[in-house]
Amino acid sequence: MPLRLLFATDLHGRRAAYEELFARARRESPDAVLLGGDLLPLPHGRAEGLLEPQRSFVRDFLEPALLSLRAGGGPPVYGIFGNDDWAAVRPSFAALEAAGAYHDLHMRRLPLGDHFLAGYSCVPVTPFRMSDFDRFDAPGWSPARPPRRVLLSDRGRVREGSLVELRQRPSIAADLRTLERAGPPGRTIYVCHTPPHGTRLDRMHGGRAIGSPSLRAFLERAQPPLSLHGHVHESPRVSGSIEDRIDRTLCVNPGDSRTRLRAVLVEVDDTARLLA
Repeated sequence: MPLRLLFATDLHGRRAAYEELFARARRESPDAVLLGGDLLPLPHGRAEGLLEPQRSFVRDFLEPALLSLRAGGGPPVYGIFGNDDWAAVRPSFAALEAAGAYHDLHMRRLPLGDHFLAGYSCVPVTPFRMSDFDRFDAPGWSPARPPRRVLLSDRGRVREGSLVELRQRPSIAADLRTLERAGPPGRTIYVCHTPPHGTRLDRMHGGRAIGSPSLRAFLERAQPPLSLHGHVHESPRVSGSIEDRIDRTLCVNPGDSRTRLRAVLVEVDDTARLLA
């Protein structure tokens, strides 16, 4: 049976966009709602105060909203974090996972109908200080604009890190090989915060491509029916398109939902197609 999936990304804690997304999910009854990362408000200020705005957003808004959606017979919600979400906030979703109201896809493969869902939160190293989900793309790769400061969150706090520490973590290429071994890519829908490099989905202002070369190589090799992306907010406006194809794989980046909801409905069977 075909799957109908409602996808949005880069909501950055905008309550009105979430409310509109969940209202659409109730109206259209997709098989699942998928969230492509950068779920939470972008924090500002000193390191010791950076976690609480994201934790309180989950506690005060997102948790009751997701529980209400599920209790009312709404579709399940699956998601990943993005590079503007703190890894230390992931435990705040534990109650939602236990209630079946949210399913974390990062480095996991979960069944849905006749298909599987798999997710990946990490992006090639950015110039920005939040670095929990920044990774070196592959051995020999270096960031064009390395960050001046690296902040990481673990054990419930934000601390100083370094590019050396990021380099010691598994690369995007290594993580994707792990995901590939988890199951049949031909029946798997991938939700990855970074878009693949050199597509109509990863164009910054000026046209520079900042997506992951390793993700592109993975999609060329694995050929899943659908991959869903975010991260590069302006790409749809720069390239003029929210979709591209890598051979048989439909790749989609609808753009951010900071000012208005930009959600897409996708149908997936042996192939994938945008519905709305």
